[in-house]
Amino acid sequence: MFINFLWPVILTATLTASIANNSTRKKLWIGAFFTVDISDGGWSSAGVLPAVEMAIEDVNNSTILQDYELHMEWRDTKCKRGYGIRQLVDLLELPSDKSPIMLIGGGCSVGTEATAEVSHFWNLIQIAFSANSMYLSEQDRYPLLFRTCYTESIGNPARIAILKRYGWKNVATVYQNEGLFTLTAIHLREMLDKNNFTVISSENLAKDPTFQILNLKQKDARIIIGMFYSAMARKVFCRAYKEGMYGARYLWLIPGWFSDQWWNITDTDCTPAQIKLAAGNYIAIMESTWSTDPRLTINRQTAAELTERYFKRVDATPYTRNEYSVFGYDAVWAVAQTLDKAIPVLRAQGRMLEDFRFNDSSMSALFKSILQGLHYQGMSGEIMFNSKGDRIGSAIVKQLQGDREVKIGTYDSIHGTLILDGPSKLIWQDGAIPVDRMVVKLKLVSVSASLFIVITLFCSIGILLALGFLAFNIHYRERRFIRMSSPRMNSITVIGCIIIYFAALLSGLDGKYLSEDQYSTLCQVKLWTLSVGFTLAYGAMFSKTWRVHVIFLRRIERRSIRDHQLYGIVIALLAVDTALLAAWQVLNPFIRAIKYLPIEKDENGFEAVRPYIEYCSCDHVMEWKGVILAYKGLLLILGAFLAWETRNVTIPALNDSRNIGVSVYTVVLSCVVGLPVVLVVKDMPDFTYGLGACVCIICTTITLCLMFIPKVTFKLHNP
Repeated sequence: MFINFLWPVILTATLTASIANNSTRKKLWIGAFFTVDISDGGWSSAGVLPAVEMAIEDVNNSTILQDYELHMEWRDTKCKRGYGIRQLVDLLELPSDKSPIMLIGGGCSVGTEATAEVSHFWNLIQIAFSANSMYLSEQDRYPLLFRTCYTESIGNPARIAILKRYGWKNVATVYQNEGLFTLTAIHLREMLDKNNFTVISSENLAKDPTFQILNLKQKDARIIIGMFYSAMARKVFCRAYKEGMYGARYLWLIPGWFSDQWWNITDTDCTPAQIKLAAGNYIAIMESTWSTDPRLTINRQTAAELTERYFKRVDATPYTRNEYSVFGYDAVWAVAQTLDKAIPVLRAQGRMLEDFRFNDSSMSALFKSILQGLHYQGMSGEIMFNSKGDRIGSAIVKQLQGDREVKIGTYDSIHGTLILDGPSKLIWQDGAIPVDRMVVKLKLVSVSASLFIVITLFCSIGILLALGFLAFNIHYRERRFIRMSSPRMNSITVIGCIIIYFAALLSGLDGKYLSEDQYSTLCQVKLWTLSVGFTLAYGAMFSKTWRVHVIFLRRIERRSIRDHQLYGIVIALLAVDTALLAAWQVLNPFIRAIKYLPIEKDENGFEAVRPYIEYCSCDHVMEWKGVILAYKGLLLILGAFLAWETRNVTIPALNDSRNIGVSVYTVVLSCVVGLPVVLVVKDMPDFTYGLGACVCIICTTITLCLMFIPKVTFKLHNP
């Protein structure tokens, strides 16, 4: 009962002492800038104001600055440069008893750039809580500026880490032509180049993004880093929707500080649903705001408790919750700690905080040195500053899932590590991770196995047939019906035909069976076998036809032509072959070459097949082929002429002259029809190989049969 009676007395006495104490505390004023009126555009920081007021109350109720009481005089910069300067002048013209000892805010980057560029002339420290522009890191222009928020560039290491995590090496960037984004984009480009990324395109946005989106589409950009305000984002995604740049193949990385459901504002000719569809499951990156650290803050409360207090406070105002409120709260505590730590230093100099004047550079320098050494736990997490006055900390990674952005990870800029909460938390359209470009798989278009087997079978039969005829020719070479047809020349023809069969068979081998070096070697082998085989087979027939022509049709004295003279013709032809082929091989080796065929895309655009064919080629290949074909063509024409001239010659002593003529005709006609097609058509290996092999097999087989079947038939009837 006594306690119940005594408690109101104690409480009354405490409150009376507190009021008396506050009345004796000296007032210290801080100037503050917010952006409340954004009717002309810009980013609103109005929701930060309740957090700043809450921080001032907490400081005044804390154990620091016990002889002082913080008060705030704030102005609205409207996120305009000129208007921000006007508001700074207004603060500077306040009566001396309300002159600010420090400044906080700027409201947005534009307003902060304007005020911080000139506030140092009055030796005023300024601590920004919602200005991310990299321009503000320039100490020459902003020597007394600190930031409890992060510079926009903190997102760049996080972007690089995400690109590396998913193996995206080809990216495009598109950024708004504003100070906040320009330097960030330049810094990002430097990091991309340093880390060996390929920047497909870098687009600068002014007002209408149509041209830039068309350029990205033309260059098939799929992983796109966007840096712009939400109003421009709606224009960008509206245009992307109209150009069909949406779906599983595209992924955007954009700022994470847009307002909730920013796409619902209807300031374009697209519906909110269309803009959201084009944005897809974008990944958003921003500085860490709402801290989940369970440790107590400098106010002896956890960040969660402070956040709950802020929500109750801001919900009772016309303003909306703002993630940057945590930085505003921490900015006030940075001011308070700096002033508190400066008191003993100033006292040793016989000075006090209230002695500060706008021309007091020494006290300003003291404040700056104290700020650079601050390290405390704030509402937004662990706070420390680098030599440029920029906040050191972490960035959070979010992804649009449904109608809200979900936190999926954190990037620790201090240790340079990306920590994802779990791959399962990420949502990919169609269930597949996007690719940075169409995956083009090379596919060798080779000779089909079935065709190769068929040609091999026929070539093998032809070789066995030729070996049989060769054995027959050698075995019965002393018989008159064989001896009269020059058996040695017959053997040369058979050997040439066997080589041609081998050449036809080898033409079906390609990269499916051989390495690149082996294929290049095969090119030389095919060239030599086909040329030498033709020269042996056709040269022997040509020489025998020439002998018939010389003996019986020339108007000169008849004379006997021996076999060794025919050998000389064949050897001469071989010598020409050897000289031409050796020169070709030494000067411009015949090696493997590739011809790519049109790309075949799949429906979703993730993958494509690029067929290619292998063939043999070299520098000046058409010139070399022209020389060889001219030489062989001359022989064919001359052989056809001799065959035509001797078509009616029937000589028992030269019993196969008519058949040789028919063989020459066959070779000439087959080459005239098949050779141009084989040389021109390279895109269809089966057709080219099949036609070329058939020409070789048919001509060779007809030649052998016309030469030897009559002899075999004669032997069967005359054992």
